[in-house]
Parts: sequence; structure tokens; C-alpha cells
Amino acid sequence: MSKQYALSKVFLIACVLSFQFMGLKHAISAVSLDEIMADALQAYDGGRYDDAFADWNRAATLGNTDAMVAIANMYRQGEGRPKQLKNAAIWYEKAAKLGNIIGQMNYGEMLEKGIGVQISLFDSYIWYGRASVGGSHWATERQRVLGRKLNTNDKKRADSKIGGAKNGGN
Repeated sequence: MSKQYALSKVFLIACVLSFQFMGLKHAISAVSLDEIMADALQAYDGGRYDDAFADWNRAATLGNTDAMVAIANMYRQGEGRPKQLKNAAIWYEKAAKLGNIIGQMNYGEMLEKGIGVQISLFDSYIWYGRASVGGSHWATERQRVLGRKLNTNDKKRADSKIGGAKNGGN
């Protein structure tokens, strides 16, 4: 065995051991998004909020909108961390823009009521409309109520921005 090969092997073993030592349970094996989400839910149900948050953050980084909503919920409720309504709104918005109906409803509600964001009935109407297109009856009712508060021009302008349920753009 050559000296260079032996050093490479030692380096590889040291890397593997360091990943295990640092507690990065998903760092080495190729874990599916479903497994990450299941681990997060199990951690959450077990009251291990830091673990759940870390797993959901990893899934959110991979584009999972349900994980984004879960992170937003943790920030909104103050589960395992102080309540941070602004961060909750940011995560709901991310999920909403990617077409997540629950993200759209919750972000719309935060905009309507000024929870963690400045009140914007116009934008709230749009997000409720997008969730409504996606099948949310609750969002349909909220949009109907808000529609009475918008002037005709704003309502027409907002309606033109709603598009399909997956339309997350501005």
C-alpha cells in the first residue's frame, strides 16, 4: 500500500468520524426528503423542538414547502424558541410563493391583521385568492370579506395578480 493511498484512507476515516462526532445524522447517508420530514415530525411530537427545527430547516433548504410552513408555525407559536412573528411571516411568504396553500392562507392572514408585517388588505386579498383557487373555502370567505373593503380599481388589479393556485409571483 502506497503512503499516499494510506494517507487518503486515514483522511477519509477522519472525515467520517468527524461527521459522526458532530452529530450530523444525515451528513453521510443519502437520506430522502420523506425521511427528513418524518424525523422532524417525530422530533416535534417528542418535544425535541431544536431537532425538529433543524430537520425542517434542512427540508426547507431543499425546497419543501410543508417544512417552510412548519418553521413558520414554530416561530409564530414560540415553540422551542421565542415568538418571532416577523420570521414567521417570512417563512409563510416563502411557502406561499412556491404555491403552498397553507402558507398562502397564513401569510394572507398575517397581512390582513398586521401580524409580524405591515397591514396590507390588497396583498392579503391576493394571497387569500391564490389559496382559494387552490381549494381553500376559508380563504374564499376571507377574500370575499376583504373584497368589500377594497375599491373597485384595487380589486380588479388584485384579481389580475391572483392567477392559478401555483402562481406564487408578485
